[in-house]
Amino acid sequence: MASGVGRRSGKPIVVQQNAMADYLPMPTEAQFREAAEIGRTEHYARKPSAGGRVSALAQLNEQLTEIAQQYETTALPGQRMSVLEAQTAVLDFLEAQGFSPLVLAPLFRPVDALAERENFRMDPLFAERPTEGAKGGRAKRSHDQENRAGMLAALSDFWLETDRAGGNQKDRLARAARAFKGRWFGHITSEQLQSARHLVSQEAADHAAVKSARRFRIFIDEQKRDFGPNALAVVIRHLNDLPRSPALGNWEVLQEAPAEDEKI
Repeated sequence: MASGVGRRSGKPIVVQQNAMADYLPMPTEAQFREAAEIGRTEHYARKPSAGGRVSALAQLNEQLTEIAQQYETTALPGQRMSVLEAQTAVLDFLEAQGFSPLVLAPLFRPVDALAERENFRMDPLFAERPTEGAKGGRAKRSHDQENRAGMLAALSDFWLETDRAGGNQKDRLARAARAFKGRWFGHITSEQLQSARHLVSQEAADHAAVKSARRFRIFIDEQKRDFGPNALAVVIRHLNDLPRSPALGNWEVLQEAPAEDEKI
């Protein structure tokens, strides 16, 4: 409870105020659905074009011609680079014409997969990449896995900071795993949450998981300022309403949540 001080007959008067009045009310189911629909529309909507479409097409043709000539005369590693460059050139053109990155996500996926192959990472959409040369003989996490781990680490840290039920850390993370459910999460275990926290705590500040955790924690704190004790429920719902896009770090997401998990 917060308090304010007033005066009557020269004496201070303590006025009790409801601390919950400082926060926004928990959104209703209808408001959640409306926000998600607006978000989907905005995510996929085409933005204004940068203009110069005719000259941009001519430039794209020049780029693709040069890349194709390189592709015809190089060995397999060079051909991979040519494929990357060609697809990237097309994607750059479409983005300049106002196409949303989420609309272009299926086109970007093979580009990302080829790039990850050269960094000893595995994209589950395609075959497992060769592990020769990878640290410990195992494929590294993909960028999507690292982004997702960072978000889970930030969520877990917030849970540990706000959980008042008691118990050791293992028990508290087990409760968190039971609470973190829905379309974005899939099946989460306390071991996965601890692994995500360990990854973020051990890696450098410029690591993808660390940067993802930092960005997502800022978002969580913003929801805490707005919604107070309802912040975690709002964040979980936000994640479950996100588009299924690798750019958002949720490539392992379920097609749909179990019926009992539809409402958080």
